[in-house]
Amino acid sequence: MRVAESNEAACDPWDNQAAEALVSLETIAPLRYRSRFGDGNLNGRSYGGQILGQAMMAATLSAPEDRPAAMLQLLFLRGADPGRRITFDPEVLQVGKHSPPAMSSAARTADEPCSARRPRSARHSRARGTQYRLRRRRIPKACPI
Repeated sequence: MRVAESNEAACDPWDNQAAEALVSLETIAPLRYRSRFGDGNLNGRSYGGQILGQAMMAATLSAPEDRPAAMLQLLFLRGADPGRRITFDPEVLQVGKHSPPAMSSAARTADEPCSARRPRSARHSRARGTQYRLRRRRIPKACPI
């Protein structure tokens, strides 16, 4: 994900009514999406929940419909200007028998990357009846140095 440069188009005004519009994305190329609306918080920065929803939307749009999300993790390195568009570049990390995780990369500028990962394999496997067990690990009482 990257924030648009100052010479690129600004975000469209939001009508403050259709909340689903805040996470809608414009397709600008295969596996490349751009935010349409920006909504600032009280500090004048982009609302983190909106960016999180947009990152999930970008990852969802890059995956087959039968592979729903099970988790999303996002790290905010800096606040973003709600008036500037954000470009999301999701990529499929693995293709195989189980549902692949997808990742949306983001940056304010080319040299400030961050990422949002969407692993989907656990939920997909559970739908097929796979059982999961937690194993306890033995912790040594004393560790020799």
